Amino acid sequence: MAQARGGKKKPRKDLDATIPKVIAKAWRSDEFMKRFLADPVKVLTEEGIAWPREVGIRVHVDEEHLKHFVVPVKPRGLGADEKERKGIEWCSALWCSFPREGR
Repeated sequence: MAQARGGKKKPRKDLDATIPKVIAKAWRSDEFMKRFLADPVKVLTEEGIAWPREVGIRVHVDEEHLKHFVVPVKPRGLGADEKERKGIEWCSALWCSFPREGR
């Protein structure tokens, strides 16, 4: 869970609502996109998400014929079934950016 301004934890559902707004803003504004690529932590903080200082962030922009596939850190202490469930949960947001037949 990331922190909101003022050090309060921001619930996952708020992040799920905020991240798409940041993406839409980047699509609408070249200036916002430039700032987001240059300093994503500052931009996320401005949008209400205080990114943990000890965690770096790198923003990649997909292209029509190039997608970025990110493999998250392997969870510790989970059984095989739990790892699969966690992988499915993590990937649900990613999946929307992959091309599908008929698109």
